[in-house]
Amino acid sequence: LAPLYKYELDLKRAKLLGEKTYPDPHLVDKSHLVLMLENTFTLPRHVERNATLTDSIGQYITRKFGKLGLLTGTQLFRPSQFRTMFWDEDEEIAEGSNIIGIYPGQMFGSHLDRLVVVGAHWDTTGFTDGYNDNGSGVAAMIEVARALAESGCKLRYSVIFVAFDKEEVGSQGSHEFIRSY
Repeated sequence: LAPLYKYELDLKRAKLLGEKTYPDPHLVDKSHLVLMLENTFTLPRHVERNATLTDSIGQYITRKFGKLGLLTGTQLFRPSQFRTMFWDEDEEIAEGSNIIGIYPGQMFGSHLDRLVVVGAHWDTTGFTDGYNDNGSGVAAMIEVARALAESGCKLRYSVIFVAFDKEEVGSQGSHEFIRSY
């Protein structure tokens, strides 16, 4: 993750010095996307394969949402569906964690808010590297959040960005997100 953090630190320094970091915040920052994919989301994010790396990448997503100014949180859950399809009866199941960032709209917190949810799953299977499982989707979601936040858009309705966990085992994260909302 070090090259990615260095890139983001360089961007922050440039911004503090008054240098223009993007020609237009609405445009995709291709360099940042490539760095995210090559240094973070190409790595396996499967808790049973490498829990420390999985935690580090989850923390990266959370910090990224926070640095963008989103309201952040983590929804911890125990899978509640399809247990017998993916786990042995006596097997201990690790908690899942959906990572949430909210870009509040003008109607945030009211019954008038019509939420838009942008999501991608951040876990991988135990045998893939994660680039296309769904590293590209998570990187794109973060880039959409960046473009929205840095452009200063004033939206009427809120946008919720969710990095879903345990999607490889019966869409557990998205199920729990909807079930608990």
